[in-house]
Formats: sequence, C-alpha cells, structure tokens
Amino acid sequence: MGIGDKISNKVEELMGKGKEATGKATGDEGLEAEGKVDQGKANLKQAGEKVKDAAKDIFSKISNKAEELTGKGKEATGKATGDEGLEAEGKVDQGKANLKQAGEEVKDAAKDIFKD
Repeated sequence: MGIGDKISNKVEELMGKGKEATGKATGDEGLEAEGKVDQGKANLKQAGEKVKDAAKDIFSKISNKAEELTGKGKEATGKATGDEGLEAEGKVDQGKANLKQAGEEVKDAAKDIFKD
C-alpha cells in the first residue's frame, strides 16, 4: 500500500470517527450513521490495498525463485558441458535472486515493525 493511500484512508477513517462522535454528542443520528459509513468505506479501501500488496509480494517471491532456479540450471548446464561462462552466469543469476529475496525480507520485516 502506498503511503499516500494509507494516509488518505486513515484520514477518512478518523473523519468518520469524528462525525460519529459529533452525531452521538448532538443526538444527530444521521451524522452518526454517516460517520460509521465513512469509517466502513475507509476500512474497506485499506483491506483492498492490503490484498493488492499481498498479491504483489507473492508474485515477487515467485519471480525471485524462478530466477534462482534458472540460475541453478545454467550453472549445472555449464558444469556439465564445461562452459565456464554459462556456469558463472548461473551463479550471477542466483546471486541476483538471493539479493532480491533479501530485499523482500527486509521490506517484510519493516512492514511488521510499522503495522497499524
């Protein structure tokens, strides 16, 4: 979820809470209900963003694993055929995939730290 979307959704949720509280305090059931609706919409948007983020994360992990396996295949083929260049290329591909995966793990750890 982009930080701008997260902020926007949180502001919408807080505005809804404010409307709900004002409606309760003044006896305005319509304003109270409107506040609850605003909160519900904001929460639904946040859930949608989280689903999109999860799908992106899954795709990224699959892509990294495919790159790693392709590298292993190149390395093995290079070894089997005596092609040192292909073997080295395979090792480089594996290294790139491992670096990408490490970056994803750092990103996941940061998400865990800064959860709502």
